[in-house]
Amino acid sequence: MAALRERQGSTPVKLELSGVTSGTSVVPVGLDPSNGDLAVPPAATVVAWYEGGPAPGQSGISVLAAHVDWHGQRGVFFTLRSVHIGATAEVSLANGRTARFTVTRREEVAKADLDRLLVGSRVGPPQLALITCGGDFDWHTHHYADNVVVFARPS
Repeated sequence: MAALRERQGSTPVKLELSGVTSGTSVVPVGLDPSNGDLAVPPAATVVAWYEGGPAPGQSGISVLAAHVDWHGQRGVFFTLRSVHIGATAEVSLANGRTARFTVTRREEVAKADLDRLLVGSRVGPPQLALITCGGDFDWHTHHYADNVVVFARPS
């Protein structure tokens, strides 16, 4: 895993997103073995980085996810659905550098379409995808129908 991380860049450790979060800790996650989906952050107060993809600033789409709400508590990305185009995101990396991004678009997609949206995430120019739950809440399953995805490019 160390060789993979070296090839990708440094591990993200903090996220600042104007109007949303300031200095929030980032923790690495993989895939949930029960369903193959991105593992959810372990708390409402942290952001999860999908360590199977590129690090912020490397080629491809770096994925950071956080809860909109969790166990009755507002999540880090509670206001992600209203982030403005042009907002700035700064990701502090373990090597002491900061990857800076500018928000370029925001989408709400069905959870089933999220993988398709991120296909090819290891190729192409660097991008940051910030993801949380959105859409209608199903009280029977206790899940949201959609995901809010905010894309940002290096600035």
